[in-house]
Formats: sequence, structure tokens, C-alpha cells
Amino acid sequence: MTSSPRDWRRLGLDVIRAVVLSRHGAGRAFRLDLRDGRTLKARVFTSPRRAADVERLLAAPGARACPRPIERHGNVLISEFVPGVSLDERLVTATGSETRRWAREAGHLMAGIHRGRPPRGRAIATAWYQHHLISRIRTLVRVGLLTRDEGERLITLGAPGRARSGLTHGDVCPENLVLTPAGSLVAIDEERLELRPFAYDLARSVNRWPLDAALERAFLKGYADGGGDASGYRRWRAFWVATALATSAGYRLKRAPDTLGPILSAIRQLAAG
Repeated sequence: MTSSPRDWRRLGLDVIRAVVLSRHGAGRAFRLDLRDGRTLKARVFTSPRRAADVERLLAAPGARACPRPIERHGNVLISEFVPGVSLDERLVTATGSETRRWAREAGHLMAGIHRGRPPRGRAIATAWYQHHLISRIRTLVRVGLLTRDEGERLITLGAPGRARSGLTHGDVCPENLVLTPAGSLVAIDEERLELRPFAYDLARSVNRWPLDAALERAFLKGYADGGGDASGYRRWRAFWVATALATSAGYRLKRAPDTLGPILSAIRQLAAG
């Protein structure tokens, strides 16, 4: 699909304007202004199967903090458009106490996603994340971005045999949180919804925000207040954060190697203990 209204009319949508929202991640996203006055969001996934998976996950009770799915046409998923201001923009002028408050709010939102009854399906196993961490770290060592000693410490980090899992967003960070006119937070960029360990979802936010020690405490406080249980994350924090960082490093190594600096710095800090 393109931003041409003619293409969208083939799907039965009387679009007068289509605006590109993003071209990264799982596929292109568009804002669709319809002739009947509605504004919708459309995401073009790489396959009909993935679009159907996200549609199913968005319909789960735990995904109420995300846009509601409306209809699907093959690999194109139509959902509600969430108006508002990106939390990323709001944080530019926020004070320290305001930033901590928003971190708590984001943690509370994530707890709501995790607590909801998950849809049927098998979550990604903890063992997969262990293999994934080892693979990504070995790649960073091979290309000279980590020393062999650093790599060895990271791939031998203690890891849980099992982890509590369920519906997760996969990318809760300021740029993917919208503050609506009603004052609530909604998690957009929902294409990464998946059944996976809750601890990885927490670690992903710590990495993607990024959260320093004080903001991480605020985030976990909000998560606990929302009914979330972060005990598994706290116990195996080094492993989960290393895995989240290694995932981001692997992605950026291919797509944006010039942005690797902060991630490598955080990985080296973990390797140093």
C-alpha cells in the first residue's frame, strides 16, 4: 500500500488523505482520514499471518491500553487512531518529578497489559532468549565491538529456567506512548505484541527509554501499584537487561551502526559487573 487514497479504496475505505506515520519496525503505518469524518490507523505487515496474530492479540483483554483493532484485509490491519501528544515530546520540558511520575504511569500501564487474561498460544521460551543472547554477543565479539573477556562474562550470566509469561507490548518507551486529550496513556506501535516473558518486556523498557536507576525504581513502583510482579525481573535483572540490550545492538548493527555507542556502553557496564 501507498499513501494514495486510490489504493485504500480498493479495500473499501473511502480515504481522502493517507499520511505515512512510520516506515520502520514490522511494516509501514499510515493515518487514514476518511470521507465520513473518521480517522483510522493502518499498518501494512510483512505477511497476512503476522497481521492476523497482532489482530488477535489486540483483541485480548490485556491489550486495552493499546489501539482497538477494527478490520483486517490480508496483511493490512486497520485499527483506531489515537489522538494526543507523544510522551517523548512531553518529556522534553518535564521536571525530574514529572519524569518520574510518567515513568510510574508507564509501569502501571505495562502491568495492566501483563495482568490481562492472555489469548491462547505458547509464549517464547526462556531458553530461546539464552540462545539469542549468546548469538548476539558472539556477533559483537566477532566484529570487534566487545572483547572476548566481556563476551564470556555476558554469555555466562545466570538465567532462569522458567519465567512468568503472557501478553507483552514489546516496546513501551516514550516515543510509543501517547498522552490523550483525556489525560490517559495509550501504548501505540503495537506491532510487537507477543506472548513472551514479562521480565523481558520490563528489561526492554529499561533499555529503550532508557531508564536510569531512579527512573527504573519509579517504573517498577508503578508496575507494582498496577498489580505487576517484578520479582523474576529483579532476581535475574542482569540476564534480561543484557538480552534486551543485545537485541537492540544486533538490530542497530545492521540498520544504524552509528547509533550503537550508548547501547555498547550499557552492555560493557553489565559485563564489568
